[in-house]
Amino acid sequence: MYCSLDTLIGKLRGGEEDEFNSVGAATLTGMIFKSTAGLRPIAIAGALGGGLAAAYHFGEKLLNSRGHSISTPNWA
Repeated sequence: MYCSLDTLIGKLRGGEEDEFNSVGAATLTGMIFKSTAGLRPIAIAGALGGGLAAAYHFGEKLLNSRGHSISTPNWA
């Protein structure tokens, strides 16, 4: 679900590949996951999914600015 939404958002934005696609896809995935539970759980799940994705991308940028990387382990 997440990957499909990430690709769809990227296509709708004209082929952009950046963190906004990921945050939007995580938000929508959380909202769809809780779509049968009512508006409050939808909002909470969307905020949680989007917040986690935003925190990951913020952490990744912070580490990259300090010369580290999340995606490449130290032993590789």
